[in-house]
Amino acid sequence: MPPSASNKSHLSPAELAQLEHAFATDPTSDAYKPLAEAYLSMGRFMEAMVVCKKGVKAHPEAVSARVLLAKVYAEQGKDKKALEELQGALAVAPNDLAALRMAGGLMCKTGDVAGGTERIKKALAADPKDPETIELCKKHGVELPAPPPPPVVAAPPPSRAPSAQSGVGAVAGPGMQAPMQQSGTPQPGFANAQQFQQRPARPRPPPRPAGPPISYEELASKYEREDSVITRRKNSPLGVIITVGVILASALALGGYAYYRHVVQIRDGKIAKLIDGMKGELSHDSFASYKKACEYGKQIVSDLDPSLFSAHAYLAYAYAIRWGEHGEDVQESAKEHLAKAKAANQDHSHIAAAEAYIRFFGGDAKGAEDDLEKIVEDATAKGKQSALLLGVLGILEMRDGDLEKAYKNLKAANNI
Repeated sequence: MPPSASNKSHLSPAELAQLEHAFATDPTSDAYKPLAEAYLSMGRFMEAMVVCKKGVKAHPEAVSARVLLAKVYAEQGKDKKALEELQGALAVAPNDLAALRMAGGLMCKTGDVAGGTERIKKALAADPKDPETIELCKKHGVELPAPPPPPVVAAPPPSRAPSAQSGVGAVAGPGMQAPMQQSGTPQPGFANAQQFQQRPARPRPPPRPAGPPISYEELASKYEREDSVITRRKNSPLGVIITVGVILASALALGGYAYYRHVVQIRDGKIAKLIDGMKGELSHDSFASYKKACEYGKQIVSDLDPSLFSAHAYLAYAYAIRWGEHGEDVQESAKEHLAKAKAANQDHSHIAAAEAYIRFFGGDAKGAEDDLEKIVEDATAKGKQSALLLGVLGILEMRDGDLEKAYKNLKAANNI
């Protein structure tokens, strides 16, 4: 039996291999679900997407397969595609709690507050005690049903007031023992109490004699002498000469070639920091992260180095995905930066990836896949496999419907 996905965020390589084996042995079984959840928890979105699509294909009536695929899309910021899958799930099971709840949240997020509120209310009606639905209601201002009134508790019977004789100091009646009298006479059991005596207190030490008084004139004279020494040191000719010499030496050190190198180093440091920021945002693979990567890239090519081909390569790649995956009208920006990157005649994996995406989304799917496959094969023959290009090839094959080749290439990309 494959390992449970409940511990999916801590799967060992052996456990993941076991899930993959179970799925490969019978792709039409429910083995797709724990494997897709495991991929999703590891951030391997493309593989999770391929496995989910196979699950939807094998189980077209299963709501859970479409909801899981919607989660994969939503994790990448592809809210529109996630809602499409949820609509398909609700067409099969209109009252499914998970689908209603997720659809309601995404619709509110994307601006359809009325439709989202309606879905959330249906989810609440399906399970009024579901904590995730209740949290979603609070987040989007959906009114929760009023709690039931508390049960009425009968008041306790009134207690009787104590009699005067039950109080302290009451006279003892027949058969009652009189209260103990307080006196200086020791009680039985304390016959030896007089043996304990208080220890004598230690005498307080005599106060220290005060030092000789110092007059105001003596203090003033002392500090006037110290101030005059400091003032003389500050205003001495040697101090002025040293100060001027240090200033002139510093100015000379910053002049000429040294100053130029300093400026270049600052600029190169800024570029390196922005390039690292672009790489980090691209690795997050979400709509917000692609937009952030483009902001970093525009700072480089606009303010620091307009001819830096690597920045143009990353920009072309990010704009291509924003165009093809997220539906933004930025294809011209993708093509413009691709042309500037290719003008440098330098090898860069993001140039090949961006060109493949632009061709694919521009209508030449076959040409994009064939050319990219040849690039991947040539790189493999030279021992220079690229995880990025294998991943892009798998994504294009997945979008074209070739799920077998897509899964193979995406797995190979992840193993590099």
